[in-house]
Amino acid sequence: MDKKHYVYILRCADGTLYTGWTTDVERRLENHNSGRGAKYTRSRRPVELVYTEEFDDKIEAQHRERAIKKLPRAKKAELITGGQKMTYLWKYKTPEGLDDLLMESDGENLTGLRFEKFGDEKKHILQSEEKEMPTFKETEKWLDAYFAGAPLDEIPKIKICDQTDFRKEVMAIVSKIPYGETVTYGYIANKIAEKRGAGRMSAQAIGGAGKMSPQAIGGAVGSNPICIIIPCHRVVGSDGSLTGYGGGIEKKRRLLEHEQRRIK
Repeated sequence: MDKKHYVYILRCADGTLYTGWTTDVERRLENHNSGRGAKYTRSRRPVELVYTEEFDDKIEAQHRERAIKKLPRAKKAELITGGQKMTYLWKYKTPEGLDDLLMESDGENLTGLRFEKFGDEKKHILQSEEKEMPTFKETEKWLDAYFAGAPLDEIPKIKICDQTDFRKEVMAIVSKIPYGETVTYGYIANKIAEKRGAGRMSAQAIGGAGKMSPQAIGGAVGSNPICIIIPCHRVVGSDGSLTGYGGGIEKKRRLLEHEQRRIK
């Protein structure tokens, strides 16, 4: 079977966009985030996959890569958003001394929920407008219940774009971690192995024809754009240590402590 070829766009940590070509999107993304990718992305990590196109022919993919690289940022934004011209934003004030949360929507779905850091979150959003939307009301209701210690079973309508099949598998497992509990990266690896009929395997031994490093699972968990609702803060190291979290380790610790207090 002939290999598929992909053209992809990454959003870098400084908000710039990088376009590349590959036959393995997940592995190439891991290379970029480990500093083994392009020279451009090494000083702009972490990077996030925001767009892909698939081709049967290598030459066609390389031509498309060059064409996209020549596009102005606004045209690349149209590709990434699929013609959706606006991302709507609204702020949620947390009640526990944590940084406030920035909600994002495409006008219908919740597409992002992130902790504010240094006031630069908007640079990662290509076109935005602050506007209260129905989905933000639903999200606020869910967050109010969460911080009150009684999270609702029904979550707001969410949408995550440009996920690889592997990341969908990881997010499906993370979404089911119960309130107040934690799982390890190895647990997620084994659940994926079981689903694929591979039996019990380590994080290093899973994945396609090659090997999957622990960083691959960590990268997939870390790619989660909707924190708390998709509870990636409940994923810990094999010894129970609090490893990487996009909002910062201190926020991860406080969220877990909040949940433990509420269930005692």
